[in-house]
Amino acid sequence: VMGGRSTAIETIKNNESNIQQASKDTGVDSTLIKSIIYEEQSHQLPPFGIENLIEKIAPNLSSGGVGVMQVSKKTSGIDNSKLMDPSTNITAGAGILKSLQDQGYKTVKDNATRYNSSSLDNKHGQKYGERVDSYVKNATYKSNLDKVSDFIKSKF
Repeated sequence: VMGGRSTAIETIKNNESNIQQASKDTGVDSTLIKSIIYEEQSHQLPPFGIENLIEKIAPNLSSGGVGVMQVSKKTSGIDNSKLMDPSTNITAGAGILKSLQDQGYKTVKDNATRYNSSSLDNKHGQKYGERVDSYVKNATYKSNLDKVSDFIKSKF
């Protein structure tokens, strides 16, 4: 989506402290958390996308995920209106990732696939897992993401 990358990077930059705290609390690598956020937010049209706007106006209308990591009430047990808070959302998303890791989903690809889908056999979930896995493994992506984040932080 045109501008989606900028939206995703901005979301990660704005939530760096939430990401680090969730990583510390759950033991989930911050790069995985950032990669999930990147995947979820990169399809949003800037500055906030229609999906995000609808979520903010009426979060409880969604039966799926909402917020920064697109966490759902079904998987987190937290009301959608509370999941609209980025800190709550990231903590819940990291908690879901931790739970999946505890269930034996050890590879980034499998962990991300299950984060997105109820089955490792779901084709959409597999592609999602592959994209997240590529973000985590790609040193250039991580390096560039950190450089862009650092540049933005230094200017604003």
